[in-house]
Amino acid sequence: MNKVLMTATYGDFFAAFEVDNIKLLISNGYEVNLCADWHTKEFNYKYDRLSGLEFNKIDIGFKRSPFSLENIKSFVSLYRLIKSENFVSVLANNPVVGIITRLAAKLAHVKKIIYTSHGFQFCKNGPKKDWLLYYPIEWLASFITNDLVVMNNEDFLLAKKHFHNGRVTKIPGVGLDVNKFKPISKDKKDQLRIRYNLFEGDRFVLISTAELIPRKNVISLIRATEEALCFDKNIILLIVGDGVLRESLRMYVEKHDLSKNIIFLGKRRDIVSLNGVADVAISSTYREGLAMAQLECMAMGLPLISSRARGVVEYSINNYTGYNFDADDFRGMAHAIIELKNNEKKLKFFSFNAKKTAQKFSLFKTHQIMARIYSKIPGD
Repeated sequence: MNKVLMTATYGDFFAAFEVDNIKLLISNGYEVNLCADWHTKEFNYKYDRLSGLEFNKIDIGFKRSPFSLENIKSFVSLYRLIKSENFVSVLANNPVVGIITRLAAKLAHVKKIIYTSHGFQFCKNGPKKDWLLYYPIEWLASFITNDLVVMNNEDFLLAKKHFHNGRVTKIPGVGLDVNKFKPISKDKKDQLRIRYNLFEGDRFVLISTAELIPRKNVISLIRATEEALCFDKNIILLIVGDGVLRESLRMYVEKHDLSKNIIFLGKRRDIVSLNGVADVAISSTYREGLAMAQLECMAMGLPLISSRARGVVEYSINNYTGYNFDADDFRGMAHAIIELKNNEKKLKFFSFNAKKTAQKFSLFKTHQIMARIYSKIPGD
């Protein structure tokens, strides 16, 4: 049986983004090997999503930081693994591990090296330090990459123009499960609001699903909600996710007496139900590959208020699916919140368009493209 190796920084990455690709590889007769840090509990709590899949688990302690000396040890371990096994293809993910994997695979003479970028670390109008650090490395790595898979138009055009990969392919994200994320009835929404204690009064519920890290810029959402509350006190912001900024964001909320209106929910497994109680999705991220959380909300009929970040503008269409702004324009977002709360006709118009737009990013469409890429993997 032909063997393939898929790498990522942490095991949870496979559970969150690669389940369908793993199924596709298995169905095509490949023996799948998943290599990542599987031992850090903080990043390996979604393991049940991989249940029922046949794969070999390989534990190497990769680190996210490009400056971690531990990655030298990880590179040596990975090279020895690839050298000792007869992998017909290596499929790399994540920026740092992607570089380590491609270099190790090239030195070990792997026939097919595939790298999937979930968003380059550099982007138009992004920090210069990201361009100085990551662009040259990705440019050099492109010479040893047979297939580069990207998820947004900006990355696709840049790679086609400046990189030297064997082939560049754009996919509509990791694939939206339109059977899981679909509109619910008003009765169901009312039931969910009762369950989550959000039924009192004329509550207008916003939802943000994001890791609480600087890049996601959640503070702008908090400030937008704070500004909107000056005009209407019946606004609630649900923040789903965790991260290094959780405590500082909590402190801001408490200091400004916003705790009744801004609720931190942490990491959750009931995201479909939480999306179901919301009226609008909101995001102020600085940079994305192609953020799926917002698409999941749109598929359920939620208009989107967002930044104009790369990867988000693939589906966030101003005055069509909702509104978009510069990432730090919290006042613009606040006015959009009030506008949608008070204008039911516009809310319904955006809702219809959001559902329609989200369908373009379905799992089926991604599956078709990835199947073509995997069909080019050579045999022994």
